[in-house]
Amino acid sequence: TPSAAASSAKPTKEAAASTPTSTPTPEGQMTDGEYTVYITAVDDKAPDADTQGIITVRRANIYSGAEAIAKAKEEGHADYVETDESGVEYIPNDYYISDSDQSVYTVKVSNSCSIRVFSEDGFSNGDDMCVDGTIWYLKQEVDSSERFATIQVDGGQVKLIRQFYLP
Repeated sequence: TPSAAASSAKPTKEAAASTPTSTPTPEGQMTDGEYTVYITAVDDKAPDADTQGIITVRRANIYSGAEAIAKAKEEGHADYVETDESGVEYIPNDYYISDSDQSVYTVKVSNSCSIRVFSEDGFSNGDDMCVDGTIWYLKQEVDSSERFATIQVDGGQVKLIRQFYLP
């Protein structure tokens, strides 16, 4: 399988450059890009002058429509798929989250990171549904339960954290 071949190959800089992949490197080195993740832990103590804390995340991909149905079945979750009275398959709320990659990544949060969290007053902020937040507030939320979010990594640091609403 491709994953077996990838795990048995010796890593080299040349191979990494020539093999396109969207999979980040474990243990704190996520490649630059935007990811949907579960934030599993937040440390709001700045590890250095350039950052305000550290988040620990587990990557997850969200699918909708026909793609959600196919992915759920592929991952052994056909029971998530329902059939309406016309025989059309659907997934309630029209999304499926795949977190089959259980790798954990620890990433520093830039001092300039925009942290967007759900308002304590409910969703009254239009399509974004988020308000400006702090790493301390995010930590309080994650300490009670992991949170689904979109993050943007740039230069090895998180520059954007935006909670993702799941109905």
